[in-house]
Order: sequence, then C-alpha cells, then structure tokens
Amino acid sequence: MAAFQQATPARPPAIIDPDLADFRYDLVNEEASETNRADDHIEQLDGIADLLYVVYGWAVSIGFTTEQVDAAFAEVHRSNMSKLWTAEEIESLPPDCRATRVDDQRFVVKRSDGKVIKSPSYSPANLRPILELNPPA
Repeated sequence: MAAFQQATPARPPAIIDPDLADFRYDLVNEEASETNRADDHIEQLDGIADLLYVVYGWAVSIGFTTEQVDAAFAEVHRSNMSKLWTAEEIESLPPDCRATRVDDQRFVVKRSDGKVIKSPSYSPANLRPILELNPPA
C-alpha cells in the first residue's frame, strides 16, 4: 500500500470514509467478476489471489493490521464451524430440517430450502478482543 502511495493509517478512524469504502468495494467487485469469468484454473487461482490482495488492502487502508485480519478470519472460521451439530443435538432436529454426517462426530443441518441451521451450541464470533489488538487513539 505504501509503495503505491495509498493511505495506511495506524488504526481505524472513528468515522468510516464512504468514498474509500465505495472505492474498495468496487475493487473487490471487479476482481470477483474477473474470477467469475475465468476460463481455467490458473485464471481462477489468480483471481482468488487478487481478491485476497484487494481485501487485505481494504483492511490496511482503514487501519487494520494483517495480523488482525488473520485473527478475525480464524475467529469467524471457529464460529462457523460451531454451526455443526453433534449426534446428541440432532436428536432434537427442528421440523423441516435434514442432518447430513460431516465426520464421525458432527453433522450439518439444513432446512428444506438449503439454509444451514446453526447448532444449539453455536458460538458467535467474538471480534472485540481482536479490535483491541490495535486500540483507537
């Protein structure tokens, strides 16, 4: 970002700049569209890498560190995986839902329309401690 003379604040500002958000959104959209139109696996992989590049750039441009982004991704992944149900939990399966075994101990539960239903032991992502790794001024 610095090499391309783009702003890299030390921490997120109190107010989000809508012009910067729109600019970054457009970059992500452009890369996603290119990835979607890819004709082969090389172009797809290149597009995915470009998407990651502009998403990380978005984070840095608004004052997040790459360590915060990595930590947030890990926490969101942990939270998403907590959507899986245990064998004990599927005994109380909601109506109009179906469980499919993922591995020896976990199941994914979906409604008839395909929406994944969170398990009773679902745990939302806790991003506050990650924000505090780089507290506002």
